Amino acid sequence: MRRRLSAVLAALLAVMMVSGTATAAETDEAGTTLEGRGKLVARGVGSVDLDGKGKVKLRITGDVTIVDHAGDATLWVRPWDRDAQRLGDRAKLARGESVYVLNDFRGVIWVRGSDFSLDANGKVRKLLAKGAGTVHLVGHGWWKTRHDEGRWGHGIRYDENSTEILT
Repeated sequence: MRRRLSAVLAALLAVMMVSGTATAAETDEAGTTLEGRGKLVARGVGSVDLDGKGKVKLRITGDVTIVDHAGDATLWVRPWDRDAQRLGDRAKLARGESVYVLNDFRGVIWVRGSDFSLDANGKVRKLLAKGAGTVHLVGHGWWKTRHDEGRWGHGIRYDENSTEILT
């Protein structure tokens, strides 16, 4: 019986380790910082500073800077086609650049890499991140991980209809 119980506990622990998400969330006047590994979904207006490894899908209207620290990141963009009033075609950006800057961007950005940072300012329509790292959110909106969720929005007010700080 003891052997069977040990086997069941070992299997349960293995499943928990593989599927578990380690996330620590801290919110103060400067914003919300999330650190760990797993999946994050967020939406809001303000700034997102992400540093980590894995995959990110970001739908935004605003400015985005991506720094590839390891030299192995792959980026795709799908900008909004103003004439057709829809998302345009998806395009892969040249690999091997160390810094990518997208000003006044409206559309979707995909990033995959082993060590990169992403700084975005504007209206974050949806952020989906899978991997490990740290995210700092300033402005106002909501976020969710596998085991936790919350709101970000301390200290700074934003106009819902623009990306301007009202301080």
